[in-house]
Amino acid sequence: MTCAAGHGGLEPYVPDAATAKAIFLAVETARAPNANRSHFPMIDVFDKGDRWVVFRHNATDIGGGQLELEIGKCTGRIYRAAFGR
Repeated sequence: MTCAAGHGGLEPYVPDAATAKAIFLAVETARAPNANRSHFPMIDVFDKGDRWVVFRHNATDIGGGQLELEIGKCTGRIYRAAFGR
């Protein structure tokens, strides 16, 4: 992924799945402190080209009211934050 040059030359701000997951965990701690981590222990990160999609689930259920984020790779912007159904 090639990002437009910005200030400081740090782009992309979210270069890998581990960074996207760390952002997800920080946002979840602040905005969804009562997330059901025992029933939804898995966090998946999907590469969608210029963005990451990150969400919590378990082996059989996706959604369940758990947080989902869509994070821009180049900017670190959170384009979408919602609770899954």
